[in-house]
Amino acid sequence: MLIRHLDGSFLLDTNAPSEEFFQDLRGADFRGWDSQAPYPDATDMLLDLGMVDLRGADFTGADMYWVMFFEADCEGAIFRNARFYGCDLKNVNFRGADLRGAILALDNLNGATHLMGADLSGALLEGCNMTGTEYDKFTVFPEGFDPEAHGMILLPSEAEVRRPYYWERSKDQE
Repeated sequence: MLIRHLDGSFLLDTNAPSEEFFQDLRGADFRGWDSQAPYPDATDMLLDLGMVDLRGADFTGADMYWVMFFEADCEGAIFRNARFYGCDLKNVNFRGADLRGAILALDNLNGATHLMGADLSGALLEGCNMTGTEYDKFTVFPEGFDPEAHGMILLPSEAEVRRPYYWERSKDQE
């Protein structure tokens, strides 16, 4: 798959062999992307975008099944009308992200989408369906957001969550 910046410039060819893990996908264009399109029969296929810098990336209308976003930096990213099925969104930075109309749902095996430890402060959540999405006491929501009223499931937290690197990143490092 070719990944391009929103301005059309080339960022990454996921099919090209590489010795280095590509972690900077700021401003990448994933609009309308279907994570299962290349692998319609691969039920064990997981796409790993964990610990990737996705600030400002556009996932409008993307269909994501079992995609791993663990500790990804999605600050200011656009997920308008995107669909997350059984995705790992643990410790993701969604500060200021646009999730309006997004669906965070169960996968075909009734596996939940996980938001434990995620930071959604300042995120736009109007019309976002989070029914069945799991979160914990470390999940940060926008002011006034009631996860229980949105059908979310609070999980008990056994241990302190290790905060991802970007939570402490200073502005001069950006």
